[in-house]
Amino acid sequence: MNEKFNDVPLDDDTTILYERILKDDKYEALYQIWSWEGITAQCMIFLETDVEELSDNDLEKIVKSLIAIDEKTKFDIKRNAKGYTFVNFSLDEK
Repeated sequence: MNEKFNDVPLDDDTTILYERILKDDKYEALYQIWSWEGITAQCMIFLETDVEELSDNDLEKIVKSLIAIDEKTKFDIKRNAKGYTFVNFSLDEK
C-alpha cells in the first residue's frame, strides 16, 4: 500500500473487508469497505494536508468521481483524525 496511508487509525473492533488505493489526476484516497458492530459501510480516506482547503461538498464530488455511488448517498465526514480525513458513506445497519 502507498506509504501515505500506513498510519491510518483503525478501531480495534472494526474489520476491514476490502481496501485499495483510488486516484484521479489530482487526489489519492484509500477506499475501504468496513464492518463494525453490525454496520457495514464504505469510506474514502484522504491525507488531511491534501484536502484541508476543500469543502465537504468538494470532498463528496471527489468521492463520486472515484467510485460509482447513488447520487442520493449521504456522507459523514470526519476531518483531521490523526492526520486523515474520513468520508464515510453507504452505511448499512443490520
